[in-house]
Parts: sequence; C-alpha cells; structure tokens
Amino acid sequence: MNMSPKVSVLLAAYNSQKTLSKTLRSILEQSYPNIQLILCDDGTAGFDRISIEELAREQGSRTEFKIIHQEENVGTVRNLNAGLREADGEWIRLMAADDLFASPQAVERLMKQVLESGSKWAIARTRLCDEQLTPRDRSLPLPEIDAKIIGKDAEAVYLALCLGCCLPAAGSVYQAELLRHMGGFDETYRLIEDWPLFLKLTRQGLLPAVSKEELVLHRFGGVSRKNAGKNYPYQHDLITVLRQEVTPHTGLLDHEGQETVRRLIREKELGFAFRFSCRTKWGKLLWAAWHPLFIFRKLLRRREQIC
Repeated sequence: MNMSPKVSVLLAAYNSQKTLSKTLRSILEQSYPNIQLILCDDGTAGFDRISIEELAREQGSRTEFKIIHQEENVGTVRNLNAGLREADGEWIRLMAADDLFASPQAVERLMKQVLESGSKWAIARTRLCDEQLTPRDRSLPLPEIDAKIIGKDAEAVYLALCLGCCLPAAGSVYQAELLRHMGGFDETYRLIEDWPLFLKLTRQGLLPAVSKEELVLHRFGGVSRKNAGKNYPYQHDLITVLRQEVTPHTGLLDHEGQETVRRLIREKELGFAFRFSCRTKWGKLLWAAWHPLFIFRKLLRRREQIC
C-alpha cells in the first residue's frame, strides 16, 4: 500500500480576502509529503493572483500549487468541479477559505486512518468556532451520529441525513476515482456540494471513516449559517435536495422514518414559500391566515430557542 498517495486539496474561495492567507498557510505547512493545492476562486472582484503566489513562495513549501480563477461567480459546486478536473491526486480533500486545519499533522493523520480503514471517504472531526475562530463547546459529527457510523448502521445514518446535513464537510476526503464515478459534484445545485453527495454515498451503503481527533476548525458563519434564511439560492438548493435526493427514496426507510421525512419536507416547503413567494407585508399576512398551524409551530420553535 502506498502510505503517501497524492492528495489534491480543493480550496474553495469567494471574497475571502480576510481569511484566505491563514487558510493557505495552514495547508502549506502540512507535514504530509504529497499534497497538490488547487485554489478555486469563484469570481472574487479584484482577485490578486500575484500576492497569493508570493505568499505560497514565502512559505517555502514544496506543495504543488495551482490557481483557478472564475471570471464570474458560478457557485460553489461548479467552482469545485473546475478544481476536480485539474486535480491529479488519488484522493480529493475539500477545504473552505474561512476554515483552518487544526494542526500541521491534520492531513497526515486523516490519511493514515483512512488508508488503514480501507474506507473510500472520510470525515475530519470538526470543531465549531465563532467568526474569530474561538472554539465553541461543540464538534461534528455529534455523538449520536458518531455512534451510528461506528456501529456501521448505514440505514440510521441515511435517515439522519434525510433530516439534514449532519456530517461536517470541512476537510472531508474522497477517493478521486469514487468522486469521478459519481459524476463529480452535482451541478443541479449552486451552493451545496456536500449534502447530496453524502446522501448518494450512504444510500449505496458507503459509510465514512471519522477521524479520532479534531482536525479542522470551522468558522461558524459562512453561507450556510449567516443570513441563511434570506439566501434564496441556498434555500432553493435545500428544497431541491429534499425533492431529488430524499423524496424519491423514502421507500428505503421504515414507516416511522417515512412519516418523519414527509413532515419535514412539507414544513420546509411551506417555509420556503413563506419567505420567497410573499413579496409584501400584506401578502405574508394573507399567507399566514391560510397557514395558521405553520406560523404557530414557527413561533413555538423560536420560543424554545430563546428559552
């Protein structure tokens, strides 16, 4: 077994000037000896290629370094697929430009574990942080999801994924052959590359290895968190995942699971309609009058969060 197969790190960036240099350094200082770094910039205005290349040279790293700069913003999924086409590593590792590897040994440790496990993909245990990268008291995957993966309970993991993206994407690694066999990242979506892929993999009975230690620091405030409710492309992607990757496959779940998923989908579709179909205050009031139970449940959840 080649214990140091080439790992292509796809670093997704967009308007990431404040955080990009730290993320680049955390990759370039990795102890793993066989890394290809591909910076995939999604149309950042005023993109400064020269400064980025100088930073890479200053690190004195032997890491192979490529830059892909989109002339216009094409969305996370197409941006990553552009990087995937340029990658020649046996493994593909994803990273966002506002996250950091937790240590210089992060890639080395995960690769050692995934190669020993024989898994085709792996999840880096991820510490959630605030926007200043101060660690919070929670890491992903949560203990209940972790237990299902360790127990090789693919059906339980799949049900959990039907209810939401419960696995961390930051620092995840895949066999390049597997990703290309899956057709790369699904360009049906604009911003969400991870959740549809996780659903497809677990539906095939493929579970990830999960790192024994925290290897990634995730900045809790990206597109999937900050103003997420008002982000139409992101919310549209979420609804599309439910319609395309969950609804057609509910037969894989038991009766209780099917009912739970159907209620969730109905609730999400109502929420999407309320946010984006009603353009005026009076339109929202009229919509609320026709859907009083939805509004009641929404207010109840908000009250529970405050308490």
